Amino acid sequence: MNLYFKSWCLSFIILFLSNGSYLFGQIASDANSSCLINGRIISKSDNSGIAYVTIASVLNKSIGAVTDEHGYFELKLKGKCIDSVFISRVGYTDTIICLTATQKFYEIALQEKIVQLDEITVSSSKLVRLVVGEDLVKAIGSRKTFSARIVQSNQPGTALGNFYEVRGLKGFIDSVFILIQKEFLPCKLSLNIFCFNGSLKDYKLTPLNGWRSLMKEPVFIEINEQLAIIPLKEVSFSECDYLIFSFVPLLITDIKDGYQYGMVSYSSKNKSAKRFFMFGNRFAVLPPTDGLIAMYSILSVEK
Repeated sequence: MNLYFKSWCLSFIILFLSNGSYLFGQIASDANSSCLINGRIISKSDNSGIAYVTIASVLNKSIGAVTDEHGYFELKLKGKCIDSVFISRVGYTDTIICLTATQKFYEIALQEKIVQLDEITVSSSKLVRLVVGEDLVKAIGSRKTFSARIVQSNQPGTALGNFYEVRGLKGFIDSVFILIQKEFLPCKLSLNIFCFNGSLKDYKLTPLNGWRSLMKEPVFIEINEQLAIIPLKEVSFSECDYLIFSFVPLLITDIKDGYQYGMVSYSSKNKSAKRFFMFGNRFAVLPPTDGLIAMYSILSVEK
């Protein structure tokens, strides 16, 4: 999307909202009403629906949606149907579009984006096994207890997971394990893994700069067991300060103050790990004392 269109989109919203006291009165009177927007996200190359695309409101950060398996979505806005939405999915170019008061269905085509993956060379004789995160299988076997809670968010479509420090390491990510609360089974998740270089500041909402995907596209998983294993193939990393394990829950439960995801978090003293949440094109990290996602990963790294 070019800068001219973005400027036009913003100008349209500012003009509309500054059109006199009558309009202000109308907006005020509709403050408690809602507007339902429907649409479909398709691929520009073949018009097929794109599953699990995140749609995030620009004006109201607590509103968003995720497309279904066929690319359809439903977005509930507060008041008038006037907003801009940020649309993102790994493997496609990020897009911002304007919503208007008159249009109720949108078909939005995304341009595919080639994800370049780094190739690394490692001798198999030099690889050793490394576990990042809490080894849940070992902990459960030793009957270790956790002070755990179900993960919640006020936004559907939020990605969340953990950062793990891996400075100076290179190798392969063999598998990922994640713990799901029993009453949320079966459930669906998408997993993507990123390399991040830079410093992290707790509680600061930051643009997604420095994130580099290690996978050509996310892995989509249907989970039927509390402790799920996600085997991976040929996911390599090098020259990363942190590995980011990013999950998007695709089946969530409405609660009074937002949504429950069925994922579990627990308090940790691991200073080399941090939990994060990401919505649209921004993310924030939380210290491990605020709770890490109950997951771990097995790596094969060069010794």
